[in-house]
Amino acid sequence: MKHIIKYILAIFAVLALYACSTSSDENQPSIDANINFDSRFQVNGKAAEICFGGTISTYGRTAIAQPNGSIQLQRLQDIRLDGYRIPMKWNNGNIVSSAVEGPQNISGNEWISKLREIGAKVIIVIGGNHKNNDINPEDAANMVRYFKDRGTPIKEWIIGNEPSLDGLTIEQYCAMFNNIADAMKAVDPTIKVGGPAWASYDLNALRTFVQLSGTRADIVDYHHYAMGESFLDEAEALLQTRNYENEIREIRDMIKAELPEAEYRMEIQLGEYNWSFRRDNGYPGWKGDDRFYKAVTTVWAATVAGLFAKNGGRSFQYSDLNGALGLTFGNSEEATHFGKNINDPNPIYWGLFMFTGGNLFRHFGNEFVQATTTHNKVAIFASKSKNVVIINQSPNSAKTVHFNFDGLPRETVAEIWQTSHTNPFDPPVNKGTHPIRSGKLIYTLPAYSVTTLVIK
Repeated sequence: MKHIIKYILAIFAVLALYACSTSSDENQPSIDANINFDSRFQVNGKAAEICFGGTISTYGRTAIAQPNGSIQLQRLQDIRLDGYRIPMKWNNGNIVSSAVEGPQNISGNEWISKLREIGAKVIIVIGGNHKNNDINPEDAANMVRYFKDRGTPIKEWIIGNEPSLDGLTIEQYCAMFNNIADAMKAVDPTIKVGGPAWASYDLNALRTFVQLSGTRADIVDYHHYAMGESFLDEAEALLQTRNYENEIREIRDMIKAELPEAEYRMEIQLGEYNWSFRRDNGYPGWKGDDRFYKAVTTVWAATVAGLFAKNGGRSFQYSDLNGALGLTFGNSEEATHFGKNINDPNPIYWGLFMFTGGNLFRHFGNEFVQATTTHNKVAIFASKSKNVVIINQSPNSAKTVHFNFDGLPRETVAEIWQTSHTNPFDPPVNKGTHPIRSGKLIYTLPAYSVTTLVIK
C-alpha cells in the first residue's frame, strides 16, 4: 500500500511540475517594472521631432476644411498630435487634395491653415494630377515656391505614395524621385524630402531607395498595417507589434551599411499604420472587422506608436476620417450602431492620446529613458519628462505591477490616467494621485488597458 501511495504522489508531483512549466503568462498577475530616469534611451544621439503623428485623409463630409468641420478640428486640437501628413497636388496652381477621389473644391490653403491653427506640423505628400505618382518636377517645384513666397513654407515633403500600386518598380520610382527632389531643393535647399512611401515593409525596396536616392533623401518612409489581405487573431496581432521595432532597427542598420554618411542624417518614418487597411479582411464581425471599435485597437496602436518612437522613428496613424480607420467617426450609420455621434473619437484616438496627453495631461515628449518589464504581455515606455505609459495586452488578466524608479526624489506622486476595456470610446479616466516612496509604487493594470503615470 505504501508503494502505491508513493507512486500516486510521484505522479501528482510530475503533473504539478508540468503545470508550472506550461502555465500561461495570463497566470502571472504580479510583475516587476524598472524605470531609470537617469539613463537615456537615445537612438543615433537624437530624438525624432515628430514622434506621434496622424494623417489628414481629406475624405469625409466633416473634414476640417469643410464648413461643418469645426467639431472635427476641435477633436484634432484636443488630441495634440505632433504633426499630420496631408496629400496635395499642384493642379495648375490651384492646390487641392491629391487623394484618390479626394475633394477638388477645397483649396489646399484651407487644409493647411486649419492644421496650423491647432499648432500641428504639416508634411505634404505630393501627388500627381491623375495618379499618386505621375508627378511633374516643375509642378513639385512650384508647390515649394508657392508656400515659400507666401511666408508659410512647408519644410517636409513625401514624394508620391505607394508607387508599386501604380505599377512602378522601385528603380522607376527612384529615377522619378531624384528628378523631383532636385527640382524642389533648387527652390528651397532647406526642405526635407522623403520616399518611397512603399505600401508595405520591404527591406530590399528600401535598400534600393537608399542606394539610388539616399544622397538626396532625408526621410525613408514606408507603410505597415497589421492586416488587410486577411485577418489575424488578436493575440497574434499584438505579438506582431514587435515586428515594428525589428523593422526600424533593420532599416537603420541597412542605412549604416549602404550609406554611412546618412546614418545620423536620415530619419525613418512609418508613414501609415492602422489595425487593418480595410474592414473587409475576412473577419466575421459587424460589417467586417469591427475590432476597430474595440479596446484591442487602443492597446495595439499605443504599442506600435511607443515602439517606433522609442527607437527614434516617426509614425503617422492613418487617418483622421476614413470609415473605421478614422481617429473619429465619419459615418453616421457606424456611429449610431455604437451609440455615438459623428466626430466622436474611435478607440485608436485614445491609444495615441495616452502619449500626447491631449487636453487632459502633460505630453510624453520625445526623449525616452530606460524602462523594462518582466512580462511579455506588458509594454512600458518612459520619458525624460517623467511620463510613463504602461500597456496591458492581456485580454482577460489584470496585472499588478511593482514599479521600481531610479532618479526620482524620495517622496513624489504619480497622477494616474487609464483607458477602459469595457468602454473603449470613452476618454481616459483620472484615477487620482498615488504616492511614490523611495522609488516604489504598486499598481494594478486592468485587462486590455493603457495607463499613463504623470509623475510630479
